[in-house]
Amino acid sequence: MGKKRNLEWVEVFYQRNVDLGIASCCHEVISHWRDKNGYACIKRNNRKWRAHRWVWCQLTGDSPEVVMHLCDNPCCVNPEHLCAGTTADNNHDRDLKGRWAGGRNGALSSEQVIDIRHRCAVGENRSTLALEFNVSEAVIQQVAIGKNYKDVAGPITKIDNRRLTSEDVVRMRELNVQGVSLSKLSIMFEVSKQTVHRTVIGEFYKKYGGPIRPTNPTKRLSKEEVETVKYLRASGATQSSLAKQFRVSMATISRVVNGLRYKDF
Repeated sequence: MGKKRNLEWVEVFYQRNVDLGIASCCHEVISHWRDKNGYACIKRNNRKWRAHRWVWCQLTGDSPEVVMHLCDNPCCVNPEHLCAGTTADNNHDRDLKGRWAGGRNGALSSEQVIDIRHRCAVGENRSTLALEFNVSEAVIQQVAIGKNYKDVAGPITKIDNRRLTSEDVVRMRELNVQGVSLSKLSIMFEVSKQTVHRTVIGEFYKKYGGPIRPTNPTKRLSKEEVETVKYLRASGATQSSLAKQFRVSMATISRVVNGLRYKDF
């Protein structure tokens, strides 16, 4: 029997949470795969769970009909963003917020696909479109380049020799610091993984802004630094601020806090 992986996540800030009256960040799962609707999935006791439901059941001991996301982010496991409900409650919440079936990465209509392709063709920002259509930036990108909805019309964006805009560079660097992989960024921004890597470490697009990833991501923390990280995190410091302070990735901070790294300290 294989060893069970611990559930790991990173804090991600979304403006839409503020708009919904949610003060805290989303806790997006980075350790497990996601299904076609964007839900993080784990396996426990020979059963497949959606991660947010498993977290809710573990914390409350309750198994409701539906565990709803107040943040509408299917890969979020922040208990503050979850609540118990019924299918009717979930459908009402969907209709109230204008969210279609499938959560943030649900099905788009033909009219929406055509609209997205036209707007991407003239250079409209992908992150803005993702918020407007309530899907991920990766979905917007795949629609724009024709990987999804191949039977729907609309101009297809070519990806040959694409040059990133200043907005693209800033967004790419921010997402990388938050823990989004090079592979996903490559798909999202239509460039090679090498271009993504050299952009996030500051070798490309040196005049553009955004947080530059340290070139020594394997830096080893001292015992004192590990203790300080745990103390500051318990005191309310965000993983993002700690990653910048100690010049390591947010994933490393998460593993330190959860006792998955530096176990000998």
